[in-house]
Amino acid sequence: MRAYSLDLRQRVVSAYEQGHDSISTLAERFSVSVGFVKKMLHLKRTTGELAPRGHGGGRRASLRPRQRQFLGRKVRAQNDIS
Repeated sequence: MRAYSLDLRQRVVSAYEQGHDSISTLAERFSVSVGFVKKMLHLKRTTGELAPRGHGGGRRASLRPRQRQFLGRKVRAQNDIS
């Protein structure tokens, strides 16, 4: 899933700071979740930044390159193999 644009993040926070709408109304207006709005407000308060952060990593590949090549050859040879 891709991160929301910086422009959207800024518009959400700006609308909240203008004080016209509640968090739930803003979430509905911008088609985002209430949690997203809260998260953006928290980021703005604590860091002053709204830019999306980079990917935090994740699980390492469980197959070695040679194993991946082997599986790739098998699937190309028999594409319905499971």
